Amino acid sequence: MITVTLPESLDAKLRTLARPFETREALIDRIADAELARARGSAAASHAEPSPTRVLDAESPPSLTHAKLLSAMVGGHAVQRPDWNRVLYHLHVVARKRLGSLAAVKRASSANLRDGKHSTDGYHYLPEGGFSVQGVDANKAWAHALRLAQALGLSLEATFRWREVEGAAHPGQKGTLRWAPSAPAQATDVFAEMAGATVHQSAVRDSREAIYGRAEGE
Repeated sequence: MITVTLPESLDAKLRTLARPFETREALIDRIADAELARARGSAAASHAEPSPTRVLDAESPPSLTHAKLLSAMVGGHAVQRPDWNRVLYHLHVVARKRLGSLAAVKRASSANLRDGKHSTDGYHYLPEGGFSVQGVDANKAWAHALRLAQALGLSLEATFRWREVEGAAHPGQKGTLRWAPSAPAQATDVFAEMAGATVHQSAVRDSREAIYGRAEGE
């Protein structure tokens, strides 16, 4: 039997934890058992295998509400400090550089855009592009980002984890959304529409030249 003398302050704390008619020895034994069980549970959790990442349909994903974005890639390049809207903003900066005008970006994008600097109604100014994009929730941000990536022919990938809260589609699970163009140089429908008038004019010009050429040859 080991005798331990406790300070009065510690003994007072123990009395607040004691159950009715529980001796100090029983109380200390119960507290020790509870702490050992907690420690074993923490150790088991730290060695548990992580849940596998689910690869999901990029064009028809489950709800992304309460989904924390862990990483994102656009055209094979990582987006720094990613969140859903930051991916959307990044793609719009790329679109402005590639397409050359805000009008062209608006035709390719399904997001709300405004020329110049705006900060009301959720708009975020992109100094690299000279225009503002309206921030949205995770579901709309992914939908807008995917449409623009498809228009630009850029691969897009996002890995995330649903928070363990009520309302999450798959609490605690990880998911990946991934889209890649079928061919690097393939034109998209958006750009086909944008270039429609030019293509038509070129076809008419080629036809006229062919007709006149045959007439002169005869």
